[in-house]
Amino acid sequence: MKLTIFVRELVTPKFYIVQVSDDDMGGTDGPTHPEHRQTPIPAPNYPSTFIRRVYYAREMDYYGSYDNPYKRAELWEDSEGIATWPEILAAFPELIHCANGQIREVYSRQLAHIASPYYPTERETWHVQQREAETYLADNTAAVPMLTALASARGITVAALVDKIMGNVNLFRTVSGQILGQQQAKLDSVANLTCFEDIVALLLELDAMQAGLGIHNSVNFLKPEWNEVKP
Repeated sequence: MKLTIFVRELVTPKFYIVQVSDDDMGGTDGPTHPEHRQTPIPAPNYPSTFIRRVYYAREMDYYGSYDNPYKRAELWEDSEGIATWPEILAAFPELIHCANGQIREVYSRQLAHIASPYYPTERETWHVQQREAETYLADNTAAVPMLTALASARGITVAALVDKIMGNVNLFRTVSGQILGQQQAKLDSVANLTCFEDIVALLLELDAMQAGLGIHNSVNFLKPEWNEVKP
């Protein structure tokens, strides 16, 4: 994909006054009050070679409040585009920050998914169960009131319960370690991105991972602009 970074011109804000009805239903017969309105931001004259806008900052600064032209930058697919990946990152450094944030979001949801079958009130006892189980393993004569009550209610020995608890602890540690390792590998891969298509592919992959968890609110912050053609 050939790309061009297009920086929109500064706009001088223009305001006008309109009379607005006091009627919440939008009636026109009752009293009115004046309101200041701002003229719409004019669309630039885009080059004819532009095909579609693929990215822009979510909060564009048309008025130069921050004196940073990149606050008005847009990234366009362009049949004659020559923007390099380093130039794109210089114009849109948030791409990398957002990619890292989306990665952490997806994998944090995976970690949360492990414990999702259990209610919070039950999960709040896990650290006590683990601590008492480790205490029992170190000294099987030590007092372990929670485990004693749990084992009695289940009709099993404390030793058998300790085995179950530590089995779950080790399983959770293993699965959590795998998820965190995958997250770190994915974060490492961001540094190896070489083009805009790479980051799009990464975010599509993250979308698919979220869908696999039954999460339907997309994390993909580029999607709305993919099919946005030139006005």
